[in-house]
Parts: sequence; C-alpha cells; structure tokens
Amino acid sequence: MHTERDTAAKRNRTLQAVPEQHIYTEDELLEVDRHYALESIRGAEARYAEDVEVGEEFLPRYRGPLITGDVIAWLQGNGRSEIFPYRLGYQNRQRMGGFYSRNGDGAWDSAMRVHWDDEYARSVGARRAYDYGMLRNAWMMQVVTDWMGDDAILVAMDDRITGFNVLGDLTRITGSVTAIDTSGEWPEVVCTVQCTNQLDEKTARGDIRVRLPSRERGLPEFPAPPADHGLLPGMPEPENGPWGRESTS
Repeated sequence: MHTERDTAAKRNRTLQAVPEQHIYTEDELLEVDRHYALESIRGAEARYAEDVEVGEEFLPRYRGPLITGDVIAWLQGNGRSEIFPYRLGYQNRQRMGGFYSRNGDGAWDSAMRVHWDDEYARSVGARRAYDYGMLRNAWMMQVVTDWMGDDAILVAMDDRITGFNVLGDLTRITGSVTAIDTSGEWPEVVCTVQCTNQLDEKTARGDIRVRLPSRERGLPEFPAPPADHGLLPGMPEPENGPWGRESTS
C-alpha cells in the first residue's frame, strides 16, 4: 500500500476552510427512509434486452448519513484482513512496519484508522474520517444488480473515486442506461452510475456493462476467460488446474 500522506496534507492546508458538518433534520432523515423503503430487487423476474432503452433512469438511492458502524459492517462483509489485534498486530508490524504509526495516545495503530479516526484522517488531507472507495463501488454495482435481475450477468465495471466520503456525509446514487453495445458476441447494456454528497459534490462514478437475457436468444453467456489465467510470464501452472490448490491456512 502506497499513500502520499505528506503531499495530501500539504494540499489540504492550501484549500479554503472546509464546511461545518451538516446536522440532519428529522424531515431530511424521513426523506432518506422514504427512499430506503422504495428500494426493490428485480430478482427472478427477467429483464429482457429488447425492453431496455437508452436514457432509462434508475430510481435514486441514498446511503447514509455515513456512520462508523457502516464502516465496521463493510469490513465484516468483505473480510478485510489489514487490522490485527494484540500478538497478531505485533507480528504484522514486524512484517510491514510502514503501515503503522503512533496514535494520539502514543500506541501503535494502523494506517487503516483514517476510516474512523478524524484527527488522523485530517493529517492526510480529508476533513474527517472517510469510507473505503470500494464501498461506493459496491453501492453503484448494487443499483445495477438489483435492476438487472437474476438471469443477467454483470461483465465489467470501470469506476473512479473522485472525492472523499466522510463520516456524516449523505450520498445520493443516480444512474441511467447510457448505451447498448451490439458489437460483441452478446449485446451489452452500459449503465452509468454516480455518487453525489449533500454538498452537491460528485464523489464517484462508474460505467457498468451488463448482459441481459434475450427473448430471441435466451440466457446470456459469460465472457470467455483469459487464456493465460492471469499468470505472469515464466510462472509455472499451479497444481490442480488453473486456479491452484485450495488453501487450508
């Protein structure tokens, strides 16, 4: 992991004063809840390629206001393993010491604390502790997977994280069908999704390609996997097939 913390902190000092964190009213939270209640999953009801038109918009979704518990739930859900306690933490420090520094109490703590420690996050250029970029990646993908249905295949995503999403921020996720690509072996629907916070700042965007079932051709097929299985030049073929032996460690 490589981060230019000194550069980010220096850049932050040259910015205008950051706005005070917004305190949400009861009406604002009710509006967020209203959108949560409207969320739906297409599921087993097929969405056919023939029925989709360029310009079709997804129902806006909200995520937040972001709290520390959301970050914890994200870590639990995707099995991140950069945070180790006690003896395991000591052992990891011996392996990758640059990932650790002393916190405000003088204790060793990982760089991952930018996601819950406001003071440390400010030292690297953010106005508060912030989320994981892959969390917003998952939010954008979920908009599309809920829309496309169980019989469709998400085949590609190209996304950009363009700003911080800090604790207390409310993210509005919007998107639409922007193209239908018929040049390949199977028609692919291109969906563009973006994240905007309560300050009207764009913090992420992504282009997602989907293969939908067809009334004429049936169920979509998965793209062919790379012939080299992702091996680097000179690497031997792993045991037990291209994906190797299942680990027991």
